[in-house]
Amino acid sequence: MPANEENTMSTRRDASPQGTIQLVDYFYESSSGHVDKSRTVTLAASSNNDLFLTEYEDECNQFSGLRSESTQKWSFDRDSLIALIKQYGTRV
Repeated sequence: MPANEENTMSTRRDASPQGTIQLVDYFYESSSGHVDKSRTVTLAASSNNDLFLTEYEDECNQFSGLRSESTQKWSFDRDSLIALIKQYGTRV
């Protein structure tokens, strides 16, 4: 607690992050309609200060009958995201 905080009239603590952001929503279908690919990437808040980055990829070839799907998920705290943006982002 900062020294000047004990004499303040009001203090607000950070609430946990909320909501979901869809960062990528990609869909491709060949002109014949036999091959399609999709990819989504979302950033979502959990019930504490953690965030989840989820990447889903799907590919289907109707000719070969092959279908592949994958989901990968990363967890990190919001302070790490803030530091990453400050380090690699451009101040506007």
